[in-house]
Amino acid sequence: MQQGTIKTFDCHWADRAGHRGHSIIEAMDKGAAYKQLMQQDVIILSVKEATRPFFQAVRQSIGRQLTGNQIGGKSQFYQQGSVLIQAGLPLWDIMELLGADELHRQLAGGVSLGEAMRTRPDQYCSEEIALIEAGEYSGNLAEVFSRLAEDFATREQLHNQLQLAMLYPAFLSTISSLALLFIVLFVLPVIMTIFTDLGLNLPWSTRLLLDIGQISGESWLMGLAMMTALGLAACTAYRQPQLGVLLDRWLLQLPYFGPLWLMKDMGLFLGTLAMLLNGGIVIDQAVKNSAQSCGNRYLTGQLLDVGKHLSRGTSFYKCMTAVNIPPLVRRLIEAGEQAGELPAMLSQGSRYCRQATEHRLRLLQTAAEPVLILVLGIAIGFIVLSIVLPMLDIMTAYL
Repeated sequence: MQQGTIKTFDCHWADRAGHRGHSIIEAMDKGAAYKQLMQQDVIILSVKEATRPFFQAVRQSIGRQLTGNQIGGKSQFYQQGSVLIQAGLPLWDIMELLGADELHRQLAGGVSLGEAMRTRPDQYCSEEIALIEAGEYSGNLAEVFSRLAEDFATREQLHNQLQLAMLYPAFLSTISSLALLFIVLFVLPVIMTIFTDLGLNLPWSTRLLLDIGQISGESWLMGLAMMTALGLAACTAYRQPQLGVLLDRWLLQLPYFGPLWLMKDMGLFLGTLAMLLNGGIVIDQAVKNSAQSCGNRYLTGQLLDVGKHLSRGTSFYKCMTAVNIPPLVRRLIEAGEQAGELPAMLSQGSRYCRQATEHRLRLLQTAAEPVLILVLGIAIGFIVLSIVLPMLDIMTAYL
């Protein structure tokens, strides 16, 4: 089905109780529009092809050029949606302009935006749906869209920083490893044949390089296949719920990367929780929704338990004592609860965690290059000594 062949139909119908309704349906032809209405179990009164005013067609064309007829990043989606809501456009029309065709169809059928988003859990997470529903109920949907735009912009920035910080060491490690393998497999065997032909008593380092160089290509391929199989097995085990939680718990205990991951997830959790509380969501439900923003499943489980305890009347500070969070964040939560300014203190805690994450990422990027250069220098020095020592023996014998 091509997008250019889809038509818009203005449909009038009535339910079994006699209440009349109106829907805008996009379909290939009138028969397809009839089928969509029949699936809704309504009495069809009329189906006519909609004629759009000229300014509406121009507005749709401009909107699709801006968005590429696809939902881009969440921050861009909500930022543009906030501007269009403030401009006074209908919500179903805004979704069409932003390229959210599925939301547009459901909104045109009389469904609320929150209910429409709940049918797409693969695209919209629970915390944003809860905030959207609160915005629809209170009439502050434009403000909610603006908050979500800022929140997702921060998430995308942090995610990109983390990817770049991990990509740079991985790139240097891969290039260094490939260079060393090329030297060992193709350059050293040519040099080492000279030493073996002379029958010298070679040092252990030179013998080790000779043994590595004599490994056949089939053995290298077998080793590579085994490493690939182990990697796939590890990925499969990580996707299992119970094993994945155990692995995530172990990752949080790593010396440097564990606190980095904890700070990153806590920054997202606290920021999302502050946003939901400002939107009027009750704290136990807000905590449960915010817990889904954490990438670590063990930490997510702990925060979901916090939400369960909150629904029983326990204070937020006491519930968070069982979670491994930074002491400063714990003190901010306690002060916020006592002063009745919990959302503001949570925002401060989120800002602190994100700054700590950025600081650790900068340290990682700064330290990665000298550490890899040191490792590469040791490896090259080992290779050079393994070649130079037999050459010294040859020179000594001839002198």
